Amino acid sequence: MSSPQRLKRINQLLRQEISQILRTELPERDLELVTIPEVRVSGDLKTAHVFVSAVGPIAARQRAAAILTAHRRQIQHLIGSRIRLRETPHLLFVADEAIERGDRVLRILEELEREPPSPGPASGEPDHHG
Repeated sequence: MSSPQRLKRINQLLRQEISQILRTELPERDLELVTIPEVRVSGDLKTAHVFVSAVGPIAARQRAAAILTAHRRQIQHLIGSRIRLRETPHLLFVADEAIERGDRVLRILEELEREPPSPGPASGEPDHHG
């Protein structure tokens, strides 16, 4: 099991290298507006979840993740030649849904602000029944 500091460094290094590979080694038109906001390596360094973001709807991120998955072996090989690790982690490309979750939270908060407060004794109004 790796230390949290080492995992953080490996996550950052993998994110940087994969981003560089996207720009220089995979000149696919569908990957032009793709970014890698985060990489999370497992504690045993065997697996790395690579979060993929792209401009547009979630379908664009899912498509980008599918394209990267199709190029996974090439990307892993390049990572292995650039980063010195005992074993190159197995890369799993995942569409990043953080934007959707954030938008959903903001919509819920906006709805709560628009709703009028519910009447009742807890609202601070005096009770006229007594």
